[in-house]
Amino acid sequence: MHLYKEYVDEYAKAGLSVIPDKFGSKRPLISGWSDYCTRLPTKEETDNWINNFEASNVALCLGPASGIIALDFDCDDQKIIDVIEEYLPNSPVEKKGAKGWTRFFRYTGEFTNALKFNGKVVIEVLSEGKKTTIPPSMHPCGESYKWGAISILEVEKEKLPVLPAQLLYVLEQELKMAFPNSESKN
Repeated sequence: MHLYKEYVDEYAKAGLSVIPDKFGSKRPLISGWSDYCTRLPTKEETDNWINNFEASNVALCLGPASGIIALDFDCDDQKIIDVIEEYLPNSPVEKKGAKGWTRFFRYTGEFTNALKFNGKVVIEVLSEGKKTTIPPSMHPCGESYKWGAISILEVEKEKLPVLPAQLLYVLEQELKMAFPNSESKN
């Protein structure tokens, strides 16, 4: 399946920077892909990618080019989820993968950052220099990513909510209070 070929024009029309990922993978099919976090691909570049790959997923480059960042939550430890769940902001646009979710927010200069707890990443802010594979791409586990109630194409990116300032710091403090003998790192 060449999902990039099928969807690139819709995303380009919405002013979103998308690149091809390897089908059934989260790996980019192109080198230098992080350049597309700061600039949109040209029509010549997208045509080249369409013609050079037989199968592909679709990935959204995050940061200034698309004007979007993502909050990626893959934690499966219910004790941690119970502590931080009430602090996790909602967004009208959410994708679901094999586990967890990714919510999309308006880019306002945020940096990529992650919160680790007991040596594992709990939650990440994905911004410039990061991408996320988007629906209907095939996850490595064999299932397709799915949008929540609406897709990124159904919302003007300027109307996406802004990620709360200091979110990871607040989550880190809550985890430290709930688990004083554990190690968190932001």
